[in-house]
Amino acid sequence: MSARRTAAELVAAWALAAMAAWGLLGARAAAHPGPAAPPEFVIGECVTVVDTRDTSTLALAYNIPFEDEVFDVGEIQLPDSKSHQFFAFAGALVKVGASNAYQLFPFDAAVDQPLAMPLWLDQNDIERAAAAAGPVDMTGFTSAQVLADDVLAARPELSAYLLPFGDKGARVPITEEQARMGASWDLRAVPPGVYTVGGYVFSPPYNDWAVRAGVIKVVDGQTAVPAVAIEPLDAFVYAGQGRRITGCVDAPAGSTLRAWVRPEDQPGAAWEPWLEPQPLAELGPPGRFELCWLNPAEGRANLLRVRVEVTAPDGQRSAAYSSDTLLAVATAAACAANDKTCCPAKQPATDEPGANGDAGVSAGAGGAAGQAGQGGSAAGAGAGGDPGLDPRPSAGAAAGPPARGDDGEPEPPAGTAVGGSSDGEGGGGGCSLRAAPALSPAWFALVWLGLLRARGRSRVRRVETPTDRGSSSPPGTRSGRRCSR
Repeated sequence: MSARRTAAELVAAWALAAMAAWGLLGARAAAHPGPAAPPEFVIGECVTVVDTRDTSTLALAYNIPFEDEVFDVGEIQLPDSKSHQFFAFAGALVKVGASNAYQLFPFDAAVDQPLAMPLWLDQNDIERAAAAAGPVDMTGFTSAQVLADDVLAARPELSAYLLPFGDKGARVPITEEQARMGASWDLRAVPPGVYTVGGYVFSPPYNDWAVRAGVIKVVDGQTAVPAVAIEPLDAFVYAGQGRRITGCVDAPAGSTLRAWVRPEDQPGAAWEPWLEPQPLAELGPPGRFELCWLNPAEGRANLLRVRVEVTAPDGQRSAAYSSDTLLAVATAAACAANDKTCCPAKQPATDEPGANGDAGVSAGAGGAAGQAGQGGSAAGAGAGGDPGLDPRPSAGAAAGPPARGDDGEPEPPAGTAVGGSSDGEGGGGGCSLRAAPALSPAWFALVWLGLLRARGRSRVRRVETPTDRGSSSPPGTRSGRRCSR
């Protein structure tokens, strides 16, 4: 080995050691690595209806962010460590804030309180992990660190809501080859009802859960419980503004829907009704619903979770819960309706400058609430909504945002030329010419001086990168093509 190569390796090793000492190599070098890579389920229909008379096994596709088989410091090595195990839940599994804790909200409408979701399945997993932990992995893990409530086998009240896809022997490695096989749910012994699907990540001492979006409605030809799902809220809303609450539903004609909110930042708080039972047919097109929760003019400041319940004409009910929370801000702001923000019919005055922009972009909420008494609805007085406001967005309250192109920018009026498009071929979507600005004589003088200076310099050969004509830019993005005149 040459002296030059040896010196280079020593310098590289010293640099890595220094970066690790200063915490520049990221979380994996400075702290425990955390849970292994989760399964990332392929998004399907919002409500998937499966009839067990026709289908005995349901195939569910998923991906992984990366193959995760190598053990780092802070991970306990067991034969089944870094593996996935799949479950069906008769409820909504949600993450509690930014923590690694989870709660299960049963879809049973008679149960409106969540159940804490354990991160360990049984005591055997705990004992095996504690026995395998040692000085090498530097976890310091012991079985005494796991509380009894954090073990699924010690929580019989959860057994009615969890259906594992096999036992622990069904755990699979976190590899691309395994992910391509997907997960298979045997439906032959599954009772009719509404379910979600998730994956358990076993990577002691830091286990985790991952949830598939949407719900699966299992029917057998004799009974069909109504199914409903709330789409992510992903927004905050100022006082005097509303947030569109949207979702999908599979329920027979004549079904009704009602809704509540609850402050997540107040443990033990009660659910606040803000929408009394309304006919589903009046809340949106078939298979969909759209509501408007209004943050009142006096304002409230809470992290709110949303609950809806659908009741079929035969009395069967099913509930759904938002996977995330809505941040209500007490600061008053003007309301500008868009695809996520809905507005009351009569907007309160505000001195907040630029409030419309804050509401429309940051809050990311849309739509308009109707006049009092429309549809016979009344928001609950304690819910934070104005009594008498129709939860359905009103078409006449606001014209909505301007049309936007694929890149998210407002589209110009008809006949306006827009430059900078990636495709120079033809009309729509191609490059358009802009009139060159008039140049003063001073500009010509500066250009001439620059040319004279350039001639005195040595020439540098320029390397042109050919245009990749085979590239496939996603719609709405700009490719590497240049406009030609």
